[in-house]
Amino acid sequence: MKVVVALLLGLIVLILAPWLIWFFAAGAAVYGLILGIVAVVSVLLMVGSVLWPHIRAWNSKRRVAAQIHEGNRIFREKYAAQNSELGGALDWVDDLDDSRRPCGKCQMEMKSSAARCPSCGHKVKTTDT
Repeated sequence: MKVVVALLLGLIVLILAPWLIWFFAAGAAVYGLILGIVAVVSVLLMVGSVLWPHIRAWNSKRRVAAQIHEGNRIFREKYAAQNSELGGALDWVDDLDDSRRPCGKCQMEMKSSAARCPSCGHKVKTTDT
């Protein structure tokens, strides 16, 4: 009796085996696809979490530089208006050295006569001749 049951089970497996093989192959393919998608999303999240602080710092520096530039523009306009009201009494200020250069470390613009960068404090070589 046991032998007959074993033979019947073996026959059922032989008949269903081609369908089971395709079923398991399709399941493995779907599982591999899901693992691939999860791996790509994980890598993108890790790279994004590493780069996000650098992107924010870069945007912040750009924003601050734009605000400084705008503030300087407004100051120059007010200075020119005040100078014209005083009949050119402030013309001596225009003779001061206003040349600028970038810092060698942080590339922030500073006066050429500065001994240290006002942004990072890096000591720069003066070019007084």
